[in-house]
Amino acid sequence: MVRFFTYQIESQSSRTSLCLATVFATLSGWLSFLIGEIAMDFRNTYYLAGFVDGEGNFGLHRQQPSNFHIVVQISQRLDRRLVLDRIQETFGGIVNVCRLRRNRPGMNPEANLVISDRQSIIGLIDYFDRFPLMLKAAEYKVWREAVLFYYKHSVGSAGQGVSNPNWLIDTMEKYVTELKRLREYGAPHNRLLIEYQPLQLELMTV
Repeated sequence: MVRFFTYQIESQSSRTSLCLATVFATLSGWLSFLIGEIAMDFRNTYYLAGFVDGEGNFGLHRQQPSNFHIVVQISQRLDRRLVLDRIQETFGGIVNVCRLRRNRPGMNPEANLVISDRQSIIGLIDYFDRFPLMLKAAEYKVWREAVLFYYKHSVGSAGQGVSNPNWLIDTMEKYVTELKRLREYGAPHNRLLIEYQPLQLELMTV
């Protein structure tokens, strides 16, 4: 009788624990879903800033003869492309798939989100001004300054047959050089105790 009573208590306790575990799992699932939905609001959370800190790149490249290509690129393994598609829905750009050659064993195919149109770039600047980066803070400040400087003074784009003045090209080349320096291994810009000051090269132009 004692054994039976003990078994009943143990069985009831097990069923209660199982029931509570099921309820907890269900609530956790809904909570995760709600958090996931909130996290997808890339424009008003730090999610994108953290993502770009680890996987993003601020590009500034010269295009002959006198133009510069401004781009933000984020890369992920192809099987994780979904997050790039979600970011694209918010900030624009194009997701490209990079298939690897057979002679590169061990490498995974990649998906790259490339954002380069002016409106989307301005939108990203607005975002990163509100949600600052950590590891790439110095790169972003120089890149941001270069982008706004170029958008303000550039008189043409590739294919229009209009050349930018030499002083603009020279200034942009200085920005490109500074970005390369900041990306070197061991550069001091990633030390959080150092407040990096942008070049403000626009003040040097005539």
